[in-house]
Order: sequence, then C-alpha cells, then structure tokens
Amino acid sequence: MTKGLHSAYAIYDRFKVLAPPAFAITAANDILIALSLSYFLHTHKSGIARTNGIVNRLIILTINNGALSRFIQSF
Repeated sequence: MTKGLHSAYAIYDRFKVLAPPAFAITAANDILIALSLSYFLHTHKSGIARTNGIVNRLIILTINNGALSRFIQSF
C-alpha cells in the first residue's frame, strides 16, 4: 500500500506544474461562458415586461454562478 502512495505522489509531483495553467484556463472558460450567456440573454429580450424580468433574473443568476465558480476555483 505504501508503494502505491509513493508512486501516486511521484505522478502528482511530475505534473504539478500543469495544474495552475489548467485552473487558469478553466476559470477563463467559466468567465467567457458566463459573459456569452449574459450577452445572448440581454440581446434577445422581448418587449414584454414580465419576460424581461425573468431574463434579467437569468442574467443575474448566470453572473452569480460564474463568479461563484471562479471564487471556488481560486482556492
């Protein structure tokens, strides 16, 4: 069992250099997706007040989820 732990740590130690760029790319993708979805929702609003209210809530939810994902990934 100990040998398995050492080999797993050796693999981690070998690839730990790739972790920060991978996390940065993932965070950038989350932000890009949140911004794209917000833009898409904003540009496709209808003239109906109730529908616009729902779209506004969806935009806020999208931004909050993107910010939450980014915050969690920073740790």
